[in-house]
Amino acid sequence: MVRYADLAFYMTEYGGNIIPNEQFQRVITRASTYIKAITFSRVDENNIPEEVKAAACAVAEVIYKAESSTEGEKKSETVGKLSVSYVTEQADGQIKEKVLRKKQYAAAYPYLATTGLLYRGCF
Repeated sequence: MVRYADLAFYMTEYGGNIIPNEQFQRVITRASTYIKAITFSRVDENNIPEEVKAAACAVAEVIYKAESSTEGEKKSETVGKLSVSYVTEQADGQIKEKVLRKKQYAAAYPYLATTGLLYRGCF
């Protein structure tokens, strides 16, 4: 499994400071798998462009934040027959994974938009 960025790139070039060192390899692997999927495996793994490395770092941060988040803040609370509602990012009926996929794409898009790697048509 290829990792599109390493810890040195994340900390220096990308300027990342959200993902702890001990979690980085696991999270960047998942992010790289996602980038590979949305680019249809068109990234040259022997010469990874800076844009792909940055996109992988951005997606890794989204994944890490999603994994680290707990329940949202309380939206409402009823005491009689206890009812608690929490603020979430999902609209009614949306599943958490769908929201995560949207956030991952939104994080990767600015870096990959001008590379041609997101093109879904025929060559």
